[in-house]
Amino acid sequence: MARLKKTLSVEYPKAVAWGYSRLSTDESRQPMSREVQERQIRLYCDYKFADTRIKLKTIFHDEVSASRTKMFCREAGGQLNMALKAGDHLIVSKLDRLTRSLLDFAGLMADAQRERWNLVVLDLGIDLSTPTGELHASVMASVAQWERRRIGERTRDAL
Repeated sequence: MARLKKTLSVEYPKAVAWGYSRLSTDESRQPMSREVQERQIRLYCDYKFADTRIKLKTIFHDEVSASRTKMFCREAGGQLNMALKAGDHLIVSKLDRLTRSLLDFAGLMADAQRERWNLVVLDLGIDLSTPTGELHASVMASVAQWERRRIGERTRDAL
């Protein structure tokens, strides 16, 4: 009589993609609308993850100034922080939709590395899953902070 082998069935949690969009309270009628951001995120996920089991679960959205509130301190940003787990992907259409603070972005990069989830910024081609993407992200975060400070200088000079 043949003996049946008993195999263990282990369920591994599936990695998912999460999107994030943001409008400043004074940007509600700008060209980079919520719909545009979300369409870009969906198109990327449809293309990038077409041959994988990774699916876009949801797109979190905030309407708040990025310069005044850290990413994970925002309402939807906090919910996203609780949802992200190892292997997941966070997709954002533009770096300035995520943050304009170098320190906040550096913290997000550290969180991603420590917790082993990936961050993708579409407009800059940033993908933290690669060493080049990590370097690119650091440089672009510095440029975003510089741009924010220059805007502040020009605003003060105009007054």
